[in-house]
Amino acid sequence: MDCMPLPSVLIIEDDPSVSREVRQRLEARGYPVIGQAATLPDAAAHIDRRRPDICLTDITNGRGTVSIDIAHAVRHEHRVPVVFMTGAEPNPHLDQARAARPSSFIRFPITDHELVMAIDLAIEHHAIEMRYRESERLYRHLVEGTVDIILQTDVRGRFIYINPAAEKLTGYSLDEIIGVYYLKFVHKDYRGRIKEILESLFASGKPNDYVEFPLVTKHGSTIWLGQTVSLLMDHGAITGFQAVSRDITKQKELETVKARYQKRIRYEISSLRELQAAQQPRLPRFPEYDLATLFLPVEDISGDFFDAFALTPERYQIIVCDVSGHGITSSYFGAEIRTLFRMMSSPNRTPAELIRLVNRSVIEHFRALDYFATVAVCQIDLPSGAMLYSSGGHPESLIFRAADKTCTTIGGTGPLIGIPTPRDHSDIELRLEAGDCLLMYTDGITEMADPSGALYGVDALTNELVYNARYSAQDIIFSIISKLYEFNGYNNPGDDVTAVCVKKTPRT
Repeated sequence: MDCMPLPSVLIIEDDPSVSREVRQRLEARGYPVIGQAATLPDAAAHIDRRRPDICLTDITNGRGTVSIDIAHAVRHEHRVPVVFMTGAEPNPHLDQARAARPSSFIRFPITDHELVMAIDLAIEHHAIEMRYRESERLYRHLVEGTVDIILQTDVRGRFIYINPAAEKLTGYSLDEIIGVYYLKFVHKDYRGRIKEILESLFASGKPNDYVEFPLVTKHGSTIWLGQTVSLLMDHGAITGFQAVSRDITKQKELETVKARYQKRIRYEISSLRELQAAQQPRLPRFPEYDLATLFLPVEDISGDFFDAFALTPERYQIIVCDVSGHGITSSYFGAEIRTLFRMMSSPNRTPAELIRLVNRSVIEHFRALDYFATVAVCQIDLPSGAMLYSSGGHPESLIFRAADKTCTTIGGTGPLIGIPTPRDHSDIELRLEAGDCLLMYTDGITEMADPSGALYGVDALTNELVYNARYSAQDIIFSIISKLYEFNGYNNPGDDVTAVCVKKTPRT
């Protein structure tokens, strides 16, 4: 096993006999002595040439003066530990020597073991001191070089320390800050709030707290600081507080701009919501038909829509559509699809033909949006109750038959709108008799989830329709709304909810 080499030694002593004795004793113990010096210049030359690990020097030189200059130069300029040597008799310069802060003392006569111990102790003490100085240097570099304000106050809230960053941010010199009450620099509108927070911190003994406030600089401008405050403690007693403050002025400016734009966006969305609500059709009153609708957008604006309008005085068309996604783009896509259905509807065009034309146009003009939609279209011949029905990827509609109080589904008859496919759409012929009900809806109803994640489903909706089919179309819609909110624990629906109920009433 390799042993650590013994430290090299420089002897600084103007008495040759003392130097010779010390050298002999050190070398006998294996210590390498790099040289002997009588004066500080000689010592400096030796240190520059060979860099000893430790210096041994007499407290006084030949003229009896204290070797403070030697100790100071060796320790602080050359960073080499110093051990002072002194005789056994009381030395009048001992107190002055201690002021030079050597790493250790040797008082002769001394044994070889005590000499070794003194050297080892001096080197260890010096190493600890160097580590402490390096830590202090790094800490000072960190504190004084940071752009954040670091401060401390006494228990009365008067500044006792603040780093140079405060000068740059506030314009005040350190002399203008030290000893001043901390609230002087806080904007007057926030002083009460900051005082309450700090008093609460003092009273509760919480480790720290965070606060944001405006600060008035020496030049009258205002900057915003985000400040983390913590208590200063001494043996359980509060002696003040310390804080790290960061300039968040630009962040606050961005927040102001963001709030302004959010307000504008909310206004625009509100306007779109009003426009969308205004576009909902007003259902007419027919002698033998009772119509009601349900429209619950999960956001302010929705991609879901229903539309209803007369193709002829005797032929009425109802459309229920669900666009993928939510928000502005979904709403825009839904509005375009609605417009296409309006433009392309004709008394001579069946629901399946209408869906095919709309789908072709959507694929041609709106494919870049990467949105799709499901749709169900129903045309009712009012005098007879005969219906033509077609859908594209839409949930199955429900039809209640009053004669036997049963409910059946009307399946999908074609693909989604907006996705190219070789499949085509087809029509289904139906008829409503007195007391029968047709319910067209979007999947926001059947895919409503309860707190455990279970879905409402088609069966629950079917049961609700059968149970309430004897009531008006509006009452049927109200019962569906009530059951949905009861099912999901009165939480946000999670998806747009749209439905149209058509009930054929007995002829009066």
